[in-house]
Amino acid sequence: MKALARPLTEPEKYLLTVLLRDAYPQFCAPEKLDAYRVINMDDGGMGGLEFLPGRPERKMLEQIAEGSYLDVDGIHVSVTVNLDQEGELFELDSWKVNNDQLIRVPGGSEVPITLKLGQLPNGDWISRVV
Repeated sequence: MKALARPLTEPEKYLLTVLLRDAYPQFCAPEKLDAYRVINMDDGGMGGLEFLPGRPERKMLEQIAEGSYLDVDGIHVSVTVNLDQEGELFELDSWKVNNDQLIRVPGGSEVPITLKLGQLPNGDWISRVV
């Protein structure tokens, strides 16, 4: 069955904004957030989203943001934002590390989100909690 296109939910808008507002603010302006249409990825309910239009020739080009948070059951969730070859949002990929279904997307500051900002030569990550 083909997934139905839908607008972003308020928690999805919040998560996308937290991930992108510092380095890529052009993707999280309120009018852009309201205009995006997404389909749920076939990822076993882990919360991944594909941004439309989903042209067949579209491919992921690069990851532009990465973060993590704890789901309400205390399980770590890793999230990334990826662009396509045209420089448009391709997907918000979400992976719950135990492969269970996502319970909720954080919708406010009650759930800290850790942003990965870069990696040091020794392999340690530079990160910030928001």
